Amino acid sequence: MNLKELLLTKNNCYIAGEKIAPAGIMVHSTGANNPSLKRYVGPDDGLLGVNANNNHWNQPKPDGREVCVHAFIGKLADGSIATYQTLPWDMRGWHAGGQANSTHIGFEICEDGTTDAGYFEKVYKEAVELCAMLCRTFGIRPEKPDLICHSEGNALGIASAHSDVMHWFPKHGKNMDVFREDVKKIIDATVAPTSDQPSAPAVTYRVRKTWEDAASQIGAYKELENAKVAANEKKADGYQVFDENGTVVYDPATAKTPAQKRKNAKTGAKKTTSRPARATEPGLDSHINPDTIFPVPDNKTVIYVKPTIKNKNIIVGDFTYFSDTDFESHVTHHYDFYGDRLIIGKFCQIAKGVEFIMNGVNHKMDAASTFPFYIFEGWKQEIPQLSDMPLKGDTVVGNDVWIGQNAVIMPGVRIGDGAIIGANSVVGNDVEPYAIVVGNPAKPIRNRFDDELIALLEEFKWWDLPIAEINKLIPLLSNSNLSRVKSTLKRKLKKI
Repeated sequence: MNLKELLLTKNNCYIAGEKIAPAGIMVHSTGANNPSLKRYVGPDDGLLGVNANNNHWNQPKPDGREVCVHAFIGKLADGSIATYQTLPWDMRGWHAGGQANSTHIGFEICEDGTTDAGYFEKVYKEAVELCAMLCRTFGIRPEKPDLICHSEGNALGIASAHSDVMHWFPKHGKNMDVFREDVKKIIDATVAPTSDQPSAPAVTYRVRKTWEDAASQIGAYKELENAKVAANEKKADGYQVFDENGTVVYDPATAKTPAQKRKNAKTGAKKTTSRPARATEPGLDSHINPDTIFPVPDNKTVIYVKPTIKNKNIIVGDFTYFSDTDFESHVTHHYDFYGDRLIIGKFCQIAKGVEFIMNGVNHKMDAASTFPFYIFEGWKQEIPQLSDMPLKGDTVVGNDVWIGQNAVIMPGVRIGDGAIIGANSVVGNDVEPYAIVVGNPAKPIRNRFDDELIALLEEFKWWDLPIAEINKLIPLLSNSNLSRVKSTLKRKLKKI
């Protein structure tokens, strides 16, 4: 796959900046006889070519429409095939005309006249490889309803009626069932590790001038070689390739890989961050400390929640993080005299804007008026007994739960381990372990795994293991070869 990146930052969809927890992929085709990527992706980056009509999608309303997808597949100026990522994968796209915008990554294949077998073979292969990569990255299953085309989404009630790949694929002996099988073959063909420890997860390589200068980033790549190409093209401007830890892995100025060069500042000086080690686990990497408030070096926008909590009725487990700096201000209507607690497990991932609404928000609904006269001065209403109020008990979030941006968790909800809450969802009912829920009101769209793997993970409880043991398990926990994860867990639980 020839994956490149040119984000459509001027498109209204990108500007809206809504986040999702990707649970599926939707395949589209453009429906127009124009295989050139420059028709949709711009401006020219030296590879695309110039769009003389300037009608690409990097503008607020391309062709007068509110529309944007996560990627396009088509021809570069030299006739070769490439995939251009145009939105962050976890950003809500405007591609489906329905609920799938909040759950599915969407990409377009640039059509030609639909009869050129050579062109079709190349873009089909590129699309299969893209889907395999996305499935591995986000734990998406290469099957319906997770990997679908637009017309299948319409049949499922989550997308608009629209012409798509199914007027093109059959001309070349393909359909979506064959496409899904081809994606599955690539995933299954991934080289399996030879031990219980699966291979490490894929790395995203970022091309920037310095690690701190995020605004200078011109691309993020799964393949190091593609990142090197981009850095070489900007060599005169001082661009380098960084891994996810901020380490320079390629410097075109020297054509060397200084693996220990950390987080270069513009002055070239090395920065270090000193943090205390946990006394309970001697010899542990000193950076792994649940009592650290700011766990990401040189970043004051993400916190470990537990060491910031002052309210005795908020209980948060180790390593749960929040993408903001004042967690307690996002727990609202939480009054001591109600006695309700917010309990959150370990290793949860809580996005910016998430709100936990507690029982103090509830009004009596069985009287003629819901107005709480007793709160306000001068009104002659006695304060009701707690037993007369519609209290729903503690709010409980399990371990390893991902809560998407701006989600709202209502009073008394219980969310199981490993669940995913979609961005902007309003959760008013309990969520089963490892379920994915989206919408207002939030409804389950699928379970992340089959019942057997869910049961194994619930029994294994990796989050309760010593930190050193969890550190060794990261290759397993980050692996998307679920059959291997399942067999490894069985061995560790002595079930086989």
